[in-house]
Amino acid sequence: MELELGRPVALLLAPAVAALLTYFHHRSFEKNYFRRHALYNPLARVVKPRSRVTRRATLALKLVLAAVLAAALARPSVVVEREVLLQGPAEGAMFKLARPVVVLVVDVSGSMGEAIPGGVKIEVARRALRGLVERVPP
Repeated sequence: MELELGRPVALLLAPAVAALLTYFHHRSFEKNYFRRHALYNPLARVVKPRSRVTRRATLALKLVLAAVLAAALARPSVVVEREVLLQGPAEGAMFKLARPVVVLVVDVSGSMGEAIPGGVKIEVARRALRGLVERVPP
């Protein structure tokens, strides 16, 4: 099992994004702080400034969000390689399977309860999917 990144460049951009977030976070604090405590601001007495802990917590949340977003943009995938011996006409042929590319999705809405010539829609879909899965080599 191996971890593979589709776009590793996204992880290289993460420190730059973190630096920009930190810069703009501190810049907006200074701008808001001076506005809040200016003599001309009538709301300065009503609005309480955020504490240092709150400012640091919001900065930490922004940085964590940037790291998670960079990791998601890197498109990580787990690659599982295994050798499969095929039986039948291609007997003896070896193939490597990597990254399963099939996702089975079944509609479970109310309309799947309707009857069709093969039975109930959901049961027909389940049988078809079971047949498909049974034909896939282990």
